[in-house]
This record gives sequence, structure tokens and C-alpha cells, in this order.
Amino acid sequence: MAELVRLDDFKRRRSLVHFTRQELNQLLQIYSSRVASGDWRDYAIHHDTARARFIIFRSRLEGPTYTVIKWAPDRDGKSAYLLAQGARPLKRGSSLADVLSVFARRLTLVSSVS
Repeated sequence: MAELVRLDDFKRRRSLVHFTRQELNQLLQIYSSRVASGDWRDYAIHHDTARARFIIFRSRLEGPTYTVIKWAPDRDGKSAYLLAQGARPLKRGSSLADVLSVFARRLTLVSSVS
């Protein structure tokens, strides 16, 4: 026999970790500038009860180039963030802006020595 479940009770039990609108704006701003420059081509967003992930791909055929992970808030209500390149962690922080600062530092060739 089928069990009746109230949707309100189900939603309360299953709280997923998610990116806020402000966090998504930060992520998509960097993503769109890198798409315009031809560096990245695709992204995916995954949510579960422990973490939320924003995954960036250089190509659909390759594995993830970068992953931004947001963990569930701790007892103090603060979330932790991690930026990883493939399986290698690049930067950890308590704010998304701090973690995304890695993308602000882009090396450019000033001049070549002959």
C-alpha cells in the first residue's frame, strides 16, 4: 500500500546545500568571461545534503577542469569553500570571493626577450 507523505515534511527533512543567488552571480560572472575568451565551454551544478558543486569543463569530452565546492554550514552557520583543479585542491576559504580570487590573477606576457 502507498504511503502518504506531506510535501512540507519531505522538504524539511531533505535540506540540500545550494549556492545563493549572490554566489551564483559571482560564479557565472567569472564563467562567462572565460567562455568569452574561449577558455571554458560548459558547466554543471550538483547539489546534495553535504555539499554543492559548480563544475567547469574546458570541453564536454574532457573531465572537469575546475570544481568549486561549498560545504554544508557548520554549527556556527558558516560554510566552507574549496576550489580544485581536477583532483588537486588549489584554495580553501570561508568566503566564495576569497576562493575565486585565484581567477583574478591571470598571467600575461609583457614582453619577450630576444
